[in-house]
Amino acid sequence: MFVNEISRGFFSFRRAHRIIFDNKLWSYILIPGIMSLMYITGALIVAKAFMPDMTGYIMENWIPSFMKGKIMMAVTLLFLWISVLVLAIMSCKHVILILFSPFLSRLSELVEQIAYGRPSGPFTWKQFFRDIIRSIVINIRIIFLTILFCLPAWMIAFVPIAGTIVSAILLFLIQSYYSGFGFVDYTLERKRYSVKDSVVFVKRNRSGVTGVGMQFMALMLIPVVGWFFAPAYATVSATLISLGKMYPEQSPLV
Repeated sequence: MFVNEISRGFFSFRRAHRIIFDNKLWSYILIPGIMSLMYITGALIVAKAFMPDMTGYIMENWIPSFMKGKIMMAVTLLFLWISVLVLAIMSCKHVILILFSPFLSRLSELVEQIAYGRPSGPFTWKQFFRDIIRSIVINIRIIFLTILFCLPAWMIAFVPIAGTIVSAILLFLIQSYYSGFGFVDYTLERKRYSVKDSVVFVKRNRSGVTGVGMQFMALMLIPVVGWFFAPAYATVSATLISLGKMYPEQSPLV
């Protein structure tokens, strides 16, 4: 059951793609996609300026003399670039969830209108700013818990061979769960769930939420194309999964 729910969340991007394509929602991919690309590209450009100094420092202070050489220099440089890219992707998730919360929440609203035939509610500036504040609160909680659980998972990597594999799996699952949480919350936010109620909903449906997050993380691992499409596709998928849990008795129109 747990594996089935994860698979359903992960492969919901197929329905997401069909809804986006059939209803010409490409404009809702464009802005978060461009900003996601700019953020990660900018992080890599900044990192490039400090990379020679960082590599030199590690080679000078952390690498034993008998291991120093061109090969170790190349390995160190590769490790640093991978670390920077991973950190950029992980932090980008939170930037997207906070800065684009009104925009992606609107996309979620349109998906519900298309999939279930429910009309969109009226726009008010008061609710707009409430949604931003709520998104900040939720994402501060997500950031704190992600760091709290990722640190011990990362420490396991110091155990030779098996520890590295277990650590990578745990880190991916933790990141997936909390990524899914953030995207599912766009729907919960529109349904006026409190932060406490959102936490309860996500815990009850953690497998589907994790599946959506795995979809997002997998797309983000694809350079450029994945960075561009991941935010919108994850939002649509999370909306479909959330509504399916909220209204199990009602079949979607698409």
